[in-house]
Amino acid sequence: MRNRILIVAAGAATLASGALLPAAGAAGATGDGSDAVPMCGRSASYVVSHRDVDGDGRRDTIKSGGSKGQTVIVKINGGETLRRSIKGSFVEALGASRIDGRRGAEIVVADGFSGGQNGARMDARVLTYRKHHLYLLAAPTGGRQWRSHSMPGIESGWSKHRAHNRRYLTHRVVRRVDGGKRFTGRAVDFRWQDGDWTRAGSRKLHFPSRKAANRIVGWRMQGVEYWAGC
Repeated sequence: MRNRILIVAAGAATLASGALLPAAGAAGATGDGSDAVPMCGRSASYVVSHRDVDGDGRRDTIKSGGSKGQTVIVKINGGETLRRSIKGSFVEALGASRIDGRRGAEIVVADGFSGGQNGARMDARVLTYRKHHLYLLAAPTGGRQWRSHSMPGIESGWSKHRAHNRRYLTHRVVRRVDGGKRFTGRAVDFRWQDGDWTRAGSRKLHFPSRKAANRIVGWRMQGVEYWAGC
């Protein structure tokens, strides 16, 4: 997986090879986000979290802004304000947590939702701070979308843990077995190394029911709402 994605700053300044992606719009731009809607009638402008984003050890302020909540605003403790527009069928900032191996928290933003009464798929993007800009952090599974499922045939989500003084990100996916009640699948661990995600191992997962499998759904990490919505 090493060097699979070119790191490009907003405005097309190339930094290095790794797991960052170009983000839509120039740094500081808000975009119009004309098709985005805030979830559950929540005000479009609200404080999402107070977390250290730039890695200096001081808490920064993360806000949702724009006319329909489609802009992530980070007020860095000490002065600068960063903005990043996110376009999607709806946009909801879920929170912030340290996800890759660098200092500072990443910001998780849900930007797509599809499904019905029986289940849904939630898409998210992850923003990370680098050199006075907010970049899209590529998912270790590839691309800019970090997907979670809660559906009759598939359950999936993201979590993290530490072992042997290293930080690991885990992607869990299980599927219903032969139309029955059981779900089986795998948990795949990734770690951040030399500016990119590296696969660090996997293990089998077994759940006796969808209710049991639902424990892995969404974002299971401190500081981030596990699922978008009410």
